[in-house]
Amino acid sequence: MSDEFKDARKRILVDFDGVIHKNDHWNWNGGKCTGPVIAGAKEAIERLTAGGWEVVIFTARDDRSIITQVEPWLKENKIFKGYICDYGTKAGSSGEMLRVTNRKEPAQFYVDDRAYRFTSWDDVTRLVS
Repeated sequence: MSDEFKDARKRILVDFDGVIHKNDHWNWNGGKCTGPVIAGAKEAIERLTAGGWEVVIFTARDDRSIITQVEPWLKENKIFKGYICDYGTKAGSSGEMLRVTNRKEPAQFYVDDRAYRFTSWDDVTRLVS
């Protein structure tokens, strides 16, 4: 097993829009982060990190939007103490920092409001039909 996958054993990737940041068609606002914090998000992230989990915030937003929109919103809403923008380089969790990335990386769990738990392709085609 590669080190990358060994490191993923206590890693959770948490989607930004729709899981931490309430972002729907009413407050999309051209991609600006204008929505409120989703109830319980801050406390859950704090409990997970206190329990030894590496929490990584992921988004489909581009690199520029992470820097200009996501990180300022996270800081303004005091979701955690600090953030590291990650563009493919490995940066370990220090307990003080959370990583923000737009890359899907190995993790034990992925928390996403638009996810579907794969069981079979027949189930997928039934779902979308």
